[in-house]
Amino acid sequence: MFNYIMKNKTLTNEPLIINEEVLAFLHKENELDKKECRTVTASSDRGENYYTRPDGKEDRFNFYKEVLYRDPKTDGFIMGYPYGTVIRQGERNHYYRGETQIFSASRANLYRKVCSLSDVDRVLYEFVADMRVYEFALLLQKFEIVESWNKSYGNVLYCPLAQHYGLETRFLDITNDFDTALFFATCCWDNQLNWWRPLTKKEIEKNEATGYGVIFHSPAWQINSMNMVWPYNKNKPFIGPIGFQPFMRCQYQYGYILYINDPFYTLQSDSHFEKLHFKQSEKLSEHIFELMDCGKKIYPQEGITELSDIIKNIANATTFSQEAFEAIYSENKERVGEYFENIDEFLNGLQNSKLFGETLKIGLSHPWQLSRQRKRAIDRAYADFSLEKMGIKLHSRLVLCQK
Repeated sequence: MFNYIMKNKTLTNEPLIINEEVLAFLHKENELDKKECRTVTASSDRGENYYTRPDGKEDRFNFYKEVLYRDPKTDGFIMGYPYGTVIRQGERNHYYRGETQIFSASRANLYRKVCSLSDVDRVLYEFVADMRVYEFALLLQKFEIVESWNKSYGNVLYCPLAQHYGLETRFLDITNDFDTALFFATCCWDNQLNWWRPLTKKEIEKNEATGYGVIFHSPAWQINSMNMVWPYNKNKPFIGPIGFQPFMRCQYQYGYILYINDPFYTLQSDSHFEKLHFKQSEKLSEHIFELMDCGKKIYPQEGITELSDIIKNIANATTFSQEAFEAIYSENKERVGEYFENIDEFLNGLQNSKLFGETLKIGLSHPWQLSRQRKRAIDRAYADFSLEKMGIKLHSRLVLCQK
């Protein structure tokens, strides 16, 4: 299946029609990927390495295998990225994104809105979206597990967490797990059930586009080569792991984020990904739904779901704290300055904008309230939490930098 990929440095943007036999093959490959990461992790947990020879001397050539192979494939390895330090899960050999139908453009949820706006309105809309994410972060910081995580495990990635809980961001969800991608390609969220369900025959046969599910796929070496460009051009896409995070929602999805600072970028136009189209069916959808334990393998019940009403208010907020406004303005001062003379003119532009349905209010209060009882309930639920108790051994590698 993957032989043709290795012969070319770029993948075709033309859709490839695949059948259920190919889907079964991809599932089998995914199982082999899982097994490989489990094997490497077990070896790392035992303290083994590739570069110590039987005579006790080090093999420098095999040290590269340690850094380039063992470290990325080890669950619990602590690794730094441009957006923070992450305790990552073992990297598998392929990256995927699943969608329930053929869309003309797959882009970050924030950009689905702003790509049709004027330059000035785009600045205003993105600024408000960033304030919402900032308020979401302030909410999470109220909980003891978030405070202890920042001290013990590295960075809490507020933006990717906000993305997973429905806020608009510049991220596009990617996964290292084929089964997760196939679930998102064959099942849908039901607002009445407030949960996932299989696609129905009526939904599948609605039109030609809904008759096909889509898997975007890229081998790991393609993603690694893509990421090498990012430090030199921040407008290019970058993919990195979300890893283990408090409240653990992203853990079950082997989640990655595709960050892109371009509202007009789409996966359809990215030659790092091939586009696999397959015929939808009720039978397939129901099978995948059952395979993923009705969605529980992807979305386990966890504490922060109890705050869904608060998070929904933040996602649609038009009232913001002064802290959120000042923090986001500081980050975007140069960009804002391209369209507004000063902060007062910009604030006036925000408050008079028709983009948000009502007048924005800055500095009066947070767009959320957290009762003492709800805080205590979640703090108690995670009082004894630790990655180590979950059987995850932390690993790191000392890096010396010469100035």
